[in-house]
Amino acid sequence: MINALHLHEVEKTFMQVVLDLQVILVLDGIDQIPALPGFRIRSHDLYGPLPDAAVRDTGDRYPVLDRVVHETAKLVAIVRVRDDIAGIFGKCSFLLPTSTGDGALVGMRWRGRTVLAEAKSHWEAYHQLITMGVRELL
Repeated sequence: MINALHLHEVEKTFMQVVLDLQVILVLDGIDQIPALPGFRIRSHDLYGPLPDAAVRDTGDRYPVLDRVVHETAKLVAIVRVRDDIAGIFGKCSFLLPTSTGDGALVGMRWRGRTVLAEAKSHWEAYHQLITMGVRELL
């Protein structure tokens, strides 16, 4: 299980990636997942909740922290894509990102209409959401 020192290192690593890449990404919490074993990182941006990032805790400090960097970088990419979507579709709102059996489902509402995108990962689904939004809403 993740200990207090390890938890502090995970938080510090997450925040360092966010600061280095200069995005608004808020850490909501880190939850232990005994079944993994590992932990889940919960976060949000200006538009609402982001997909949870799950990291397996192997007990080996550096590979775990490398995985935290990798997962945080994916969240940063999603934040940037959502910024782009919000720039195209002013005053849009994002639906809660959802994991499906085969991947991820994301969506947005704009001017009373909803667009959904599904892909293998949340990051890919948000990229598809831009294309689908432009095709269906503009």
